Amino acid sequence: MAKITKQQKIIEALTLAGDTGIHSYQMRQIGGLQAPVRIMELKEMGYNITSHPEKMGNTTGCRYFLNKVISQIQNKIIGYQFDDTANMAIPIYG
Repeated sequence: MAKITKQQKIIEALTLAGDTGIHSYQMRQIGGLQAPVRIMELKEMGYNITSHPEKMGNTTGCRYFLNKVISQIQNKIIGYQFDDTANMAIPIYG
């Protein structure tokens, strides 16, 4: 089975978060210290991710949102399929 990348973890987390989004502090726990770089890569891949400044306790950061209105968002990831062209595992929704 293919290894799940941090990009995939971020997309899954943003999908599950829905309209509430994810604060950058929480994002670092998912995507590590390079989470902003992973977000930039995902945007370059065509994901519509936006952010808004927000303070969480004493932590200043932003809240990320995945603005992708498709039926897949309502479904759970049931597995992954490896894409040789992209050299990464792509989520399968069910």
